[in-house]
Amino acid sequence: MGLKRTYVLISLLAVVLLIHLLFINVNVDNYYWDEVVFLHLVENINDGSYSSDIGENYRPPLFPFLLSYFPLNYVPLFLFFLVVLSTVAVFLLGREMYNVDVGLIAALLFVNIPVYFFYSLKILAEPLVIIFLTLGMACLYKYEKTLSPIFVYLTAACAGLAFLTKYQAGIFVGAVAIYLLTKKFRREFILATAVFLVTISPLFVLSYATFGDPFAMVISNLLEHTTLNGTFTYYFAQLPTVFGLFIAVMLLYGLCCDGNKTPLLLFMGLYFLFLLALSQKYERFLVLLFPFVAVLAARGVYEMETRWNVGTLFLVGWIVVTITLSIGLLEEDAHNTSFLIYTAEDLDLDGTVLTNSPAYFLYFGGLDAYNFPKWHEDISAYDFYILDSYHPRDDDAYSGYVNYIKANKKLLYQLSDGRREIVVYGSYV
Repeated sequence: MGLKRTYVLISLLAVVLLIHLLFINVNVDNYYWDEVVFLHLVENINDGSYSSDIGENYRPPLFPFLLSYFPLNYVPLFLFFLVVLSTVAVFLLGREMYNVDVGLIAALLFVNIPVYFFYSLKILAEPLVIIFLTLGMACLYKYEKTLSPIFVYLTAACAGLAFLTKYQAGIFVGAVAIYLLTKKFRREFILATAVFLVTISPLFVLSYATFGDPFAMVISNLLEHTTLNGTFTYYFAQLPTVFGLFIAVMLLYGLCCDGNKTPLLLFMGLYFLFLLALSQKYERFLVLLFPFVAVLAARGVYEMETRWNVGTLFLVGWIVVTITLSIGLLEEDAHNTSFLIYTAEDLDLDGTVLTNSPAYFLYFGGLDAYNFPKWHEDISAYDFYILDSYHPRDDDAYSGYVNYIKANKKLLYQLSDGRREIVVYGSYV
């Protein structure tokens, strides 16, 4: 593409990251459930235990342990550092598969996908797990070129760190294993398996110390603590809005170009099938595919620029549009949970509390709060019941609980901020 265009791409990437930096504090007093859980785990880690009063200490430990080294006011800067590293990792993968310019284009596409721009500003593990997944894939491609075993072992180590960050990343392990076995790299496969197991061994130790079972944390997260959310077609409906027309077209173009795409496509295919099989379906789960989609789409943009000198122009136009969309998403969500957080801080309830948002009332309010049981149980013994519109459930058990509370408990407070409602009930004396 030429040295001049390379400098243009580097300048664009610097500007985009600077824009990202300007918004790192947009999340203050506006935390999602998973963010509150991570903050609570960090608080308990600093007190000497990996525990959660609402029973969510089955979460992968690496991200909260890293967070525990930073005061809360420094967390946004730490998250931005992870975004920068994840962007660099995508560049390295694109460079390893193709060349420097494809790597830079891939980094630009990746960091500007509105869904990633949005979620990377939340206290969530996605940027960290993407660092490990993308570097692991880059090392696998490096191994293909050099046949130096150190790179496949680095891939295994990255896979282990990704698994310690997010259990869904375990699909990457399966993809790498299949690829190595089909290529008949069996010696490397055996040693890489050993490296992977050693890397994730702290999880077994922590799980045994916490639950008395080395596998309990993983099993609990993937099977026991999931609820039905989204139909089989959910992701098919989400993909067009998540990626948009430009990336979709460039992805198809990139797939038609030369290069070894097998390891990358193997992981993408297995991971997408895994998402379809999960009972919980959220837009955020697609984020693990973003770096690989970005690299393939970047190959299409590069080819477009090489042949017709319009790839960079379209890329700049796309960046302007997506940054505008991303900022719109941030502004729309800026105070999403603020009312719930402020209410939790202000409520003074002396007794046990049953609520559909226990993480908030426990962490911000210091209340003895519990979640509604998944199955029909007697809930009459609690002192207070808090129902809010932030985390509704569609199951029959929850509907039964709500009907029981409204019919048998005393209405104490009915609070509203115009968009959301929080209702507090108490037991009759």
